[in-house]
Amino acid sequence: EEELRRISAIDNASVAVHKYELLLKTILNQDLNAAKQQLQLFLNFLLDESVGLAVSRQVVADLVELLSSRIESSAQVGLETCQVMLACLQNRAISFEDQIVGVRQLLARGLEAQGRYLQAAEALAAIDMESVQKQFSRDEKARVLLKTVELYLREKDADKAEQALSRCQLAAKDPPHLQQYKVYYARVLDLKGKFYEAAMRYIELSLQAGETEHQMQHLEAATVCTVLCPASSQRSAMLARLYKDERSQRLAWRGLVEKLFRERLVRRDELLEFSASLQPHQRQASPNSDGLTTLEAAVAEHNLLAVSRLYNNISLAYLGQLLEVQPERAEQMAARMIAEQRLVGCIDQIRGFVQFEERHPMSLWDCRIRDLCEQVNSVCERVAGLHPDWYQAACQANV
Repeated sequence: EEELRRISAIDNASVAVHKYELLLKTILNQDLNAAKQQLQLFLNFLLDESVGLAVSRQVVADLVELLSSRIESSAQVGLETCQVMLACLQNRAISFEDQIVGVRQLLARGLEAQGRYLQAAEALAAIDMESVQKQFSRDEKARVLLKTVELYLREKDADKAEQALSRCQLAAKDPPHLQQYKVYYARVLDLKGKFYEAAMRYIELSLQAGETEHQMQHLEAATVCTVLCPASSQRSAMLARLYKDERSQRLAWRGLVEKLFRERLVRRDELLEFSASLQPHQRQASPNSDGLTTLEAAVAEHNLLAVSRLYNNISLAYLGQLLEVQPERAEQMAARMIAEQRLVGCIDQIRGFVQFEERHPMSLWDCRIRDLCEQVNSVCERVAGLHPDWYQAACQANV
């Protein structure tokens, strides 16, 4: 306290700053408990309004820089020091907003180094990117927000990662940031169990320019997500796209993709190796599946569609054998798929049979043409809504 009062009496600001810095180094070279106590005393004195703002800001900025070089080597000391600084700086947050941002970023680095990803993400998320006092450039916003998303993803917190990702949508415009945004968006969809949407994103990423290794990683991720999708026409289209991609020849799961694409029955023992490669969130129980994992439910639904191509009708007992589930579960699965219009047929509960309705190839072709026309009409309506003048002029020109 005596030394602080002596320094505060110095009229020359640059000399005072230098003296404060020397005192800071002395404090930080002590053991942790003594350093915390004296640092708190130091900051409380420095942040008093009797000390010039230019001096106190410079000293706090120098302290942040000093800690930055120590945070990796002695993370715990750096973390506790950052927490002391934040507690002291909060009382004058408006005057020291730049410095608080620096401390929060430093705190996040230290927490990340210790594997405390959620706390590190929360430290960054607490930074007010829309502050009036401190103007962030678009590049700064993108870097901080994308780092926040990365930390949430490492913690497997998909909801908070999605919230942070939505905040950086407008900031991530530069090619490197945009690419990172797209990768994180695909991973968020994957974590949330939206496997079809995630597969679409991964395939788009695999087709973008970049290192071949990264392209193959995205293609493999797309393959995994496609296999986990519920059986549907969308999944069939995705399987066809993957199967016809020459690069898929190098994937470990090429054989499984081929069987799914050709609508062949897949036995459970054929999935052991594939199942072992899945991430924890991809092994969870599937909704409405009575305990089946996402993979088991997806393959069972695929096998049910494959059975419908082979048989006009089948007993529930035999269907359960083919799907490797109990007859009751096979009946529930067939009923759900029929209700969702993913399977054409009906169930005779009295006889214990499933009757599949055969679709003529031309009727399927007609349905697909109709669906395509409806989608084109939908696009035209959206264009007309967004650009009415251009749309009207284009229609008149075509007439």
